[in-house]
Amino acid sequence: MNQIHPSFERLDLNLLKVFEVVYRERSLSRAADVLSLTPSAISHALRRLRDHFGDPLFERVGHKMAPTPLCNRIADDVVLEMARLRAMMQRWGHFDPSQSMGKLTLGMPDALESVFLPELAQTVFAAAPKITLVSAAIQRRSLGLDLHAGKIDVAIDVNMPPHLDVLRRPLFRSEWCVIARSDHPAIRTPTLSNYENAHHTVVSSRSFGAVLEEQALAERSIHRNVQARCQSYMSAISVLAQTNLVLTMPKSLAQHLLGTRSDLSMVPPPVDVPDLALFMYWHKNQDSDTRSAWIRDAITTVAADVF
Repeated sequence: MNQIHPSFERLDLNLLKVFEVVYRERSLSRAADVLSLTPSAISHALRRLRDHFGDPLFERVGHKMAPTPLCNRIADDVVLEMARLRAMMQRWGHFDPSQSMGKLTLGMPDALESVFLPELAQTVFAAAPKITLVSAAIQRRSLGLDLHAGKIDVAIDVNMPPHLDVLRRPLFRSEWCVIARSDHPAIRTPTLSNYENAHHTVVSSRSFGAVLEEQALAERSIHRNVQARCQSYMSAISVLAQTNLVLTMPKSLAQHLLGTRSDLSMVPPPVDVPDLALFMYWHKNQDSDTRSAWIRDAITTVAADVF
């Protein structure tokens, strides 16, 4: 049976940072990029950790580094304590946006990025010109863990089931609208019949499964003939201009993406559909952190201006 080395004093805490990143990335090369180290330095750190714990910790499976059973057992504690240590150090230090050189990772849907990120970047860089701003896709199943591990600092997404360690704040609400070519029957005569008889395009980052508006429409016994599926609303709007398809999307985004173009028009849905609500999410261990509070305030301010 493997025994953990009893002498904590001999363990370099920098090795736990390597452990945390390799566990998250499942790749030595990606871990090296994240930590700005060479792959050989990562390998050397892992050798020291293996000696300390008396266990391989990670084994190569294909192109990935798979954790051993012992590695999985200790990973949650290591990730939690590293997050607590970071939060503690940040609380001790004074956060000065003008001098910050760290990376700020925001999780948000693709559909929101093209409208929201430019305005947010302008606000962030005006106050923190040295910061690196990263927009990342959200994996909803692992959002709590990603926020906990610091892989994502703050996330923006639709209403999700409550998570014990994740806090949230309402960000904005949007009505829905229907968009098509200006001469389309669903636009000229926006009746429920014309809407249901139309061919539709929908938007999702996934290649299958329900989209945002699907449940609300199904609850009203509305079923659509979906003929196209796009990854972004910008792409879907471009498709509308070249086809006879119809798109249902949040009105607040549509107003920004359509601009002044006259070939497409929007109308309200032919039935009453509840507004889309978006929330901002962060881990509770970041709640009192001045850096996290600063970016949360910036996101709230920009959202109020944009939407």
